[in-house]
Amino acid sequence: MKKNLATALGFVLNDEGGFAIRDAEPGGAVNKGVSFLVFTEWRKRNGQPPPQFDDLRDITTEEAMAIYETLYAKPIGFDDLPAGLDYAMLNAAVMEGVNGAKKLLDRSGPDPMMLLLAQAAKKMRSKSVTKFGGGWGDRLLRVANRVGEMTHDPKMV
Repeated sequence: MKKNLATALGFVLNDEGGFAIRDAEPGGAVNKGVSFLVFTEWRKRNGQPPPQFDDLRDITTEEAMAIYETLYAKPIGFDDLPAGLDYAMLNAAVMEGVNGAKKLLDRSGPDPMMLLLAQAAKKMRSKSVTKFGGGWGDRLLRVANRVGEMTHDPKMV
């Protein structure tokens, strides 16, 4: 495991927020950015009984991080990406899906700031931009600032 994965996962968890029951969420609820649908599949994959909303409400940070590492960080090759780009890609994978993040990387090249610009452009074309655009913009700005810090921190490189 790359040394900055825990930091990047912490940033994602912070940006994703807490528990909510919403019809628009896959499965009807979300916590720490983990939808109830993903949580149900995760628990099944790990031989656990089907969860209830209360189980999702009580998800630990450790379990959420394990889900993000397995379903997002590993498929994007987090450990093989340079510091900064790894986190920008992880954030993109969470927001756009793994395949969506890979397409953005193909379009933008290996510069994390170009990846963020490509992601922002994609979000601006979304039908949901009027509802979520402000939050997406704020999040992408936070990611850009963190990427800048990560690329200049010798502990992260």
